[in-house]
Parts: sequence; structure tokens; C-alpha cells
Amino acid sequence: MRHAHERLIRFHMEEETESALSGFQMDQLFRAIQLPEFAVLSTWNTAIPWAGGAWHTWTDLSNIQVAKQPFVDRNIFVVNEAYSLLHGWAEGSLKVADEILEQYFDVERPWDFSVVDINQVVLQTSSAECVEASDGGSSGGSSGGDSGGSSGGGGGGGGGGIEDVLCFTGDALVSMADGTLKPIREVQEGDLVQTGTDKGAGRVTQALMHTVPDHKAVLTVMETEHGELVGTPDHPMYHPEADAWVDFENFAPADLLRNEEREVEMLYNLEIDADDVEGTSHSYVVNGMVASGLGDNEMLNLRFPRQEIYKLKAVAAATA
Repeated sequence: MRHAHERLIRFHMEEETESALSGFQMDQLFRAIQLPEFAVLSTWNTAIPWAGGAWHTWTDLSNIQVAKQPFVDRNIFVVNEAYSLLHGWAEGSLKVADEILEQYFDVERPWDFSVVDINQVVLQTSSAECVEASDGGSSGGSSGGDSGGSSGGGGGGGGGGIEDVLCFTGDALVSMADGTLKPIREVQEGDLVQTGTDKGAGRVTQALMHTVPDHKAVLTVMETEHGELVGTPDHPMYHPEADAWVDFENFAPADLLRNEEREVEMLYNLEIDADDVEGTSHSYVVNGMVASGLGDNEMLNLRFPRQEIYKLKAVAAATA
């Protein structure tokens, strides 16, 4: 719901070009509005005669693989849109059939085009649970492992009141799958980007935007071939020589990096391939460097802990 609220803000700030308010004034106005306590998004249009109002979707992300193939151990394979990642559409059944034939019978897919899985999921809570969660402390974590979520997110070191946000300034240049460069503030959900790995291109499953409190933050600045790359100090970056994820501020020799306070209104981050947990690197290339693309997705950050706060959580979970 926080993400939906952010998208509404973004629409009014960027699309309403004839507004009498400045971007800063709009942002302050929306921030003063209390977040809704409960919402339901239905993907069906009840005005379509054959569609009606029926609709089903996953509610537990951790059990998707088991739910998709519940009888594999008995050599029984269910081919139906309800067991796919594309509920309610015939394409879901076709994709399940392709997947089973390829994975269990070594039959190559007959198509010469790629199809992206759309992981439809609904997470429903009561208003009391929402209040309890918000009062309880930390929310998701922006890039720390291998996948994504909404706003907020995990780990210290950001400074300037943005300790839980991992992001870059809006002029950071993202390498798109077609070889072009696009400012991260212009990248949208559904865009294909380079991952900087042998996993091929990745799909943006969320384009995240975070407001910086007081519009000041301590950020890491690095000189690159594409100009300055400016981001939060603890955003995980892949270091090829070390073959490891390291904090942005520790990526290179000190003469190439510096931390400084800057005035900035918004920071941006990308969640990559949240609907494909194991088959992707959950990364994107920014100013020629490979950045973690886990977004604010708590499940992915815990599954692939790249950020210190999630490494500690993973250890705690393993020893609990």
C-alpha cells in the first residue's frame, strides 16, 4: 500500500504538468495525508461479460513452487492457469505446459519469443496488523540480497535521516537491454535492463522513488566514465575482483570515492526480476557498475543477504 501511495504521488508530480504547485509543494502535500489502512486491488474488469467478478491469485510467496507443482513426486503434472504465474488467462496454461515439458521431459520450447512471468500475488492484512507492523520498527530493505518491494528498507550508513534507504540520485545512468543509457528516474516498471552478469537481461518489477527527509543526505560520490555516480553509502555493489557484494562506499580505492552531504529531494532504486527468485542475479548496471537490484523486497533481501542488516537477520534466522 505504501508503494501504491508512492505511485500516486509520482503521477501527480510528474504527469500533472499544468499544476499550480511545484514538485516540492506537491510532495509535502501528499506526505501530510495519512496512508490508507486497507485496500484491495482487483485485476478483473467486471464490465466485461465473460470475465465476471471472479479472480484468484497467490497469497503466500514462499510456497509458490510447491503450489505450482504439488504432485511432481508422484509423476503427476497439473497444467492449468490456476497453477501458473499468470492466473486467469489461457497463456498461463501454455506456459505451465512449456515449463513441464522442458524441465522434466527435455523437450525444448517450440517458441522463438520469450515470455515474462507475471507473479500475481495479494497480501491481505487487517488494519490492526498494519498498525502493529508500522509501530514495530523496520520495514523492507532496499537492495541487499537478490530481489524487491515498496518504500523504506534496510540498513544503516545512509546518513542524513535515510538510514533505511538504498538508492541513487535521479541522474544515475542505467544500461538498458538495448544498449542505451537512461537516467534511473526515467526507468519504469516493465523495462528490460542489463544485469551485468551471464543471466542476461532483467525486467524491472518495481521502479522505486524515496523522498529524502529535509532534502539533505550524506551520500557516496564516485567518478566513473559516465560522470559522477551518487548514491547511499551502503548500497551493495558487485566487486568483480573480490567476487562479492560490497558497500558502495567501500567499492574502490579512497581516491576514487568520497562521502559528502548533498541537497537532494528524491533517491531512486530498481527492483529486478522479483518474480524469478532463483533464475536471475537481481542486479542492474548503473554508470558502468553492477548494483544490487533487490529493491525493498524483504523476502528477497533475506534470501540473498548482501546488505549488513540482512546478513545479521539471516544468521539470526539460521540459529533461531
